Amino acid sequence: RNEELRNSTKIVFDVTSSGANGGSRTKMSMLTVISIPQNPDSESFRESTFLSCARTCSTLSQTASCLLCSRFCRLFARSAHVSVMTVTAAASEAAGTSSCIQIPAGVRGMKVLDRDQFRASFKFPVLAVEPKEVGRLRGCLTKYTIKQFGKRIKPIMDTPDKQSKLFVLNPDVVNSDETRQAVLEAVGGATGNAQREITETEYSLGFDEWDQRAIFRAVLPEGLEFSSFTQTGHLVHCNLVDELVEYGKIIGEILLAKNATCRTVVNKPDMISNTFRTFDVDLLAGEPNYVVDTIEDGVKYRMDFTKVFWNSRLSHEHARVIRQLSPTSLVFDACAGIGPFVIPAARKHKALQVIYSNDLNPESVRWLKENMKINGLSESGISVFNQDAAAFIRGPVAECIRKHESLPSSALPEAAHIIMNLPALAVTFLPALRGMLHMSSLQQGGEEAAADATPAAAAQPFPVIVYCYLFAKAHEDVPPEWYATRAREMVEEQLQWEGGVEIRNAHRVRTVSSRKEMFCMEIVVPWELMREERKEMLPRSVQQVCCCSSGRAAAGSRLQQGGRTQQTRWIASFPSFRVASLRRIIAEKTSNKFNESRVHEIGPDLAALEWLMECGATKVDMTDGASIGSQREMRAYLARKMDPVESSIASSPSLPSALSPFRSTLAHGDTAFLKKWPNAPNGAHLLNVDASDSAIANEGFKYLREVRSLRKLKLNFCDYFGDEALRELAGGRPARTLEDIEIVLNPSVSDGAVYWLAKMTALRRAHFYFLPYVANRTAFIRAIKMAVPRCTVTFPEAINIGYGYDEKELEGKKK
Repeated sequence: RNEELRNSTKIVFDVTSSGANGGSRTKMSMLTVISIPQNPDSESFRESTFLSCARTCSTLSQTASCLLCSRFCRLFARSAHVSVMTVTAAASEAAGTSSCIQIPAGVRGMKVLDRDQFRASFKFPVLAVEPKEVGRLRGCLTKYTIKQFGKRIKPIMDTPDKQSKLFVLNPDVVNSDETRQAVLEAVGGATGNAQREITETEYSLGFDEWDQRAIFRAVLPEGLEFSSFTQTGHLVHCNLVDELVEYGKIIGEILLAKNATCRTVVNKPDMISNTFRTFDVDLLAGEPNYVVDTIEDGVKYRMDFTKVFWNSRLSHEHARVIRQLSPTSLVFDACAGIGPFVIPAARKHKALQVIYSNDLNPESVRWLKENMKINGLSESGISVFNQDAAAFIRGPVAECIRKHESLPSSALPEAAHIIMNLPALAVTFLPALRGMLHMSSLQQGGEEAAADATPAAAAQPFPVIVYCYLFAKAHEDVPPEWYATRAREMVEEQLQWEGGVEIRNAHRVRTVSSRKEMFCMEIVVPWELMREERKEMLPRSVQQVCCCSSGRAAAGSRLQQGGRTQQTRWIASFPSFRVASLRRIIAEKTSNKFNESRVHEIGPDLAALEWLMECGATKVDMTDGASIGSQREMRAYLARKMDPVESSIASSPSLPSALSPFRSTLAHGDTAFLKKWPNAPNGAHLLNVDASDSAIANEGFKYLREVRSLRKLKLNFCDYFGDEALRELAGGRPARTLEDIEIVLNPSVSDGAVYWLAKMTALRRAHFYFLPYVANRTAFIRAIKMAVPRCTVTFPEAINIGYGYDEKELEGKKK
């Protein structure tokens, strides 16, 4: 207190450093002595402060100590003298409780919650005082008392007769005659009466009293930790690593019991491999109710958690962008989800001229409309669309901007704000901005109308600002500023505007993981770029647009128009495109139709083999040395492998064949795999697949999700599959085993395929050729190299990108 500071020359602070969730992993007593002058408000106070900080725990890491000292030094940054003095004192190791108060060891490895096994009795030293003395003693005895155990065992409790109060002391601290005497002296100094007695009382601690983290540490095997979870409404979701999956049930039961508002606990996969950024969930505990209600900044949201994408950690980002809007803004959200941008914007600025909201996921659109009703917004307040983001930008957004640019200056909007919060793909939508106004005019009135409607190049009616969210990822340790530079490069690679674009802010949103940062790039789009004359791109189906960029056609020739060079896209001509599409539909409904019961009947590898050969695959090598090149050989192989005698022989240990150089543990299977697929013959797994010139389609790739030893995959001259097929590979076991992939001559693979290829972390070679709808091949190669640095990527139609090229050499290669 200020009055105490004025009358004192020295203040001594006693600090205890605590760990997360109230449990102190390392208790640390720290004496801090600060000189206080007679007038602490004067400038001389900061200039003459002497700080003495005592680090008292020998187990505290040196890094933490340095960080602690640096924080004190920053606090007194303007002081003339700052000194740090080291003092040693006792410290105790704790894990949520005192070291002598532990959960019974018998719960280790428990997989089904049994609350009775958590109960144990402990003796605590206690000090009885009069109720009126509690206020004076609370402060001086804090370091000697226990932490609270649940709602029943507290640091200060009533005696059975309710006449006195008990200070429940920590047996790990008050464990000797010296510490007992120190407690009594502290009591005597505060009350003037040191004639007290410390006695012992026994308390029983059960499941309800133990801390959640302490329970997880006691139950899970040594070396395994359950790190974190996220709660949205009544639903708790977590990402369990493979080693924790078998403990999923008890983890769910503990979370359900320890979180009062939780009614459902689910486990979600560590990869979101769905078109709409949703995921399948495993119910761990509670009721299967996935429709949740949550509140963010006073706005109520309702959603089906399994059918839409929601990230509660972005609330600060939603608020930051909304603060930049004004009542006269035009707001366009190209990837709106359930409305975390547009609904708060409509509530805050009720006079907003235009709010357009779009999402490709029909479920997101449905819940967006529901949330508008919940928050009292009329349907006329927000225009809702269900389109691909690129189509939304070139259609409704372009038309609205064209309409407003012709208004009188007094009626012009403050700015047009285009939000693209889909960090995995949003940067690939940027090419849709080029020529968007010119194409809008063509759609409305033809080329003459476009020429008449295009204002002078110098006209800038109002700024158009794009908020493009993206991930900047490094393949090695780099300085922090590298990520912002890389984010800018990603924007420039997609827009490819010779005049350059203004990036007014490269805002770092959050650190996603090691070497991966999320940015919001605020781009001021030149009007010349939006008015550029460009040919319209081919229409795309919903399956195709889900992962691809707005410019699917490949970059082609440069044409001279009006004395300047203009980049145009080459639209490949496929005479049988419609016929091929029809054949693809037929293939997906017949030989490519996924039969889950067949997978359970013969196992994932043999089911995948059967599918491949029925679709006309060239050759398949198996881990047992078999090489299959026809349907007849495939049927004979299946009959042999499913024969009981052959299966029993295959199950016995044997040396790997020449075709299987990998570890024998993979060749003979593991417990989890055999439990999931009990009918799968052991040792018969796909190794190398040549599916060239076959009729494999997207639907059939589901057969490959569970194959466990796939090393090489050739997909040449297969024009029935697209990005969705690669999504299936990236979401399954091949993402961790596939080392070699070839894709040649495929009119359905687009720029968006790189998102799934980048998740195949085992790749060592990737070869691509004649993929006409991969528009930005340089960025395509770079993205794979950044994600999988040990992979050699070849794409003969593009410049090979290798680390070590400088800009001059790269320009020379282009020439």
